[in-house]
Amino acid sequence: MGGWLDVSDPATFFNFMESEFADVVFPVSYYNGEGYEDENLGNVASSYMLLGAVGMRQVRSKNNTCDLSADDLIFPLVKNCFGEYSSNNEDRQPYGPMVLPGSDRTFKYSTALDLGCKVGCSVAGWLNTYQGGGFFELLPSGRKNTTNADVVAKIHQLKGDRWMDRQTRAIFVDFTVFSLSSKLLAGVQLWYEAKASGKVQTWVQIYPMKLNHLYMSQGSIADMLSEFIMIFLTCVYTTIAARDWFKQGCSEYWSNGWNVFDVINYSAMFAAFTMRFSALLNAADIRFPPADTDFVYLSSAGNSIKSFKYLLGFNSIFTFFKILKYLSHIPMFARLVKVLGACVEDVTAFLINCGIAMIAFAGAFHLTYGNHMFEFASMSESILTLYRYSMGDWDVAQLQSFQPDIGIVYFMGWSLLAICLLLNMFVGIIMESYDKVNEEEEKISLRDFVKSKLAGDQLVDVVVSNHKDEVRLYYSTPSPLLCDEGFVMKGCVYGISSRPCLCNVMPVSIQHPC
Repeated sequence: MGGWLDVSDPATFFNFMESEFADVVFPVSYYNGEGYEDENLGNVASSYMLLGAVGMRQVRSKNNTCDLSADDLIFPLVKNCFGEYSSNNEDRQPYGPMVLPGSDRTFKYSTALDLGCKVGCSVAGWLNTYQGGGFFELLPSGRKNTTNADVVAKIHQLKGDRWMDRQTRAIFVDFTVFSLSSKLLAGVQLWYEAKASGKVQTWVQIYPMKLNHLYMSQGSIADMLSEFIMIFLTCVYTTIAARDWFKQGCSEYWSNGWNVFDVINYSAMFAAFTMRFSALLNAADIRFPPADTDFVYLSSAGNSIKSFKYLLGFNSIFTFFKILKYLSHIPMFARLVKVLGACVEDVTAFLINCGIAMIAFAGAFHLTYGNHMFEFASMSESILTLYRYSMGDWDVAQLQSFQPDIGIVYFMGWSLLAICLLLNMFVGIIMESYDKVNEEEEKISLRDFVKSKLAGDQLVDVVVSNHKDEVRLYYSTPSPLLCDEGFVMKGCVYGISSRPCLCNVMPVSIQHPC
């Protein structure tokens, strides 16, 4: 449905729905013009089975919601003014044509619950966030050769009744398809958004789902068992984290960065499974497969499944970063962790400086090109575009076409600052931290580490004492030579050192301070 992205106003909307949409979603003939047999009817694009009916939902804004007052000079000429959409400005009053008695075609508002949605019904579009209700119209359905003509007639009637007008802020066209080859269900939602300024944004949102995402009975025992184990382990580890928080206190617990990682990790997991079960709740009353005349409101459930996957994807980053917590006990991996820890403050200061520079240049590009290039239409778009520029993705010719003189100055200034200066400063900060860590500890190869472990050696943490040429060693594992505060020695098997080293169980020149 590539033509949907070219829809820009009510006229092109209805033209698309009457032609391309009706022919793709309700095909009745082969490419050579021959009509479908009865068993081949009801397939979208001749490949996917259409489940249930197609619905169109419109959200509208109230009149007199513009930011105008009687003091504005233009106010005497304003007869009506429809502002941007919000939950407070949403118009729910019936509208439309009034015809002969008994044949009222007034368009009436339906709540999200009326349409079959229980939780998570709002839609976060490109231009705004919309509630789950609206003025709903059901298109004719059925696996018949006349369905295509019936749909075209219904859309033509809505066009004649002026279903869309200046108050229209968004339209969502929903339908559900099923792929027999992959056994995947997909909720398809066409977005048409319109701002009060006249800007129109269209989009095609597809929510692919497995049946077991909506119906637990469709999943295998292994799927249900794995989800139960994941939830159970998350609860166990959360309980352990809460116990540690209670025992250590707020300041000590939150001063450990790994504890912060744990809390984010567990919180994201709980949020993900909240989305998972909200999809089950929305689909609980939906019969599968639905009747041809029933509208299936699966976009909310699909959005919950999408959020579930996004949260798991985000959480996977934290989960694998936590591996560093356990690898930090191995010397060669501990070096990487210590380098990252040593550069945190410098990197934070560096990012603040980068942010200041990026905002300054983003403002310059936005004010210069905001009315000409979509890449700089807003501050957020300008910042994203400048980041792409710093990675080498730029279009100098387009900049010159709108502003040949200032554009080159801005481009060269940002390129020199971002690529030549800031990027090299970042590399320098990392290298400085690496050199600092490298000077503070003795490098131990993987071969020596494994060899010492196999030989029964112990890894110790070394702290320099106040006595000359003496180091205080604390074993990471129990030793019969230790007392309450450890012991003081004049060296280890590798000589006197103020850095961590590998010592045998029986060190030399022991002086018991206890």
